Amino acid sequence: MGFSEMTDVSVKCRSMLADSAEIAPAPLAEAVDLSPDGAEKTLWRLHDGLGTESVIIPDGDRRTLCVSSQAGCAVGCLFCRTGAMGFRRNLTQGEIIFPALAARRLPGEAAVTNLVFMGMGEPFHNAENVRRALRILNDPEYAAFPRRQTTISTIGVTPALGKLTAQDLKNSLAISLNTPFQDERDRLMPGARAYPLEGLREAIRDLPLRRGRRITLAYVLLGGVNDTPRHAEALAGWCEGLRVKVNLIPFNPWPGARFRRPDEGAAEAFRETLVARNLTALTRKSYGRDVSAACGQLAGRSETFPADAGTWGPAPRTRSGAIAASPKGPTNPAPPAGLPAPSAIQRWRSPPLSGRNDREAPCLVRKPRSLMGFMRKQRSLMGFMRKPRRLRS
Repeated sequence: MGFSEMTDVSVKCRSMLADSAEIAPAPLAEAVDLSPDGAEKTLWRLHDGLGTESVIIPDGDRRTLCVSSQAGCAVGCLFCRTGAMGFRRNLTQGEIIFPALAARRLPGEAAVTNLVFMGMGEPFHNAENVRRALRILNDPEYAAFPRRQTTISTIGVTPALGKLTAQDLKNSLAISLNTPFQDERDRLMPGARAYPLEGLREAIRDLPLRRGRRITLAYVLLGGVNDTPRHAEALAGWCEGLRVKVNLIPFNPWPGARFRRPDEGAAEAFRETLVARNLTALTRKSYGRDVSAACGQLAGRSETFPADAGTWGPAPRTRSGAIAASPKGPTNPAPPAGLPAPSAIQRWRSPPLSGRNDREAPCLVRKPRSLMGFMRKQRSLMGFMRKPRRLRS
């Protein structure tokens, strides 16, 4: 169906829609994995066969949706399953928004309250599409996610951090640090070598944070690698003078990874060292580990990984596809038989009005900012026309 067939709207409206957007297939919720702890992972099949994943995480009265910004990731973190699959392509604005709008429409207690960009990909490597998606997701008249309850997670792309304004920082910001030592970070996070720790610290210090706001430092604890007392003391020193808090994330194993989850005693001792140095430090509980929905486990079930993905060594490793340019694309076999019964998120099929900035994304998408205002005016006008007229006596 094209806009020319929408004869129930004006020619002017059809012309503006044709210039500003296009209609294409929406992402399909191909499978949903449910964990006994309440986590719900959805595999979204895109129009070109690639897969991305989102996760709904329950935590008391909150339900947080973790969304992706890329298919794959070019950073190549050795402890991350997404990094092992390599970079495929950026998600368009519509592909980013679709899972969030679908989850937002879940009824009652299942409704999502918080949004985090901590799924597949580095958001600042797809900055323009993420920025446009946030404009809709935080808009009170559309998805209406509160800005303080929307978190962007990054490895610390310092040029992008330097451009953030006080308005941008109404959204929460998390930075994946993982070690206070530069040589070790270069090996653990090859794609972060371009953003040295010294420059990252200065960028965090110079952020125009409002009173009472802090940056979250995410620190994945790898057993026997970065969970030692020496690391804890160095991390506390690195954080001195910064308005930060630390989220400790025990490593979540995945097939092919060579790291191990830290001992509970070592993780608690690490946290206590930070607290003793007057830092706010919390150990994050992992949800959905049994269905590969926890932090660092997302990849898309149809992807394949090298046998040595995630190998730790004393020197940087070269892994095919981890930091290289996008390959032609993975082979995606047909979905396996016997998929789990669809949940509420699968049954919702109506594609939302969302946006994008190129010609390759599925779903109805918007280009210029002016279209949103135009559609609001059209909606207001139609509402006015539906008002009953008063009969003259």
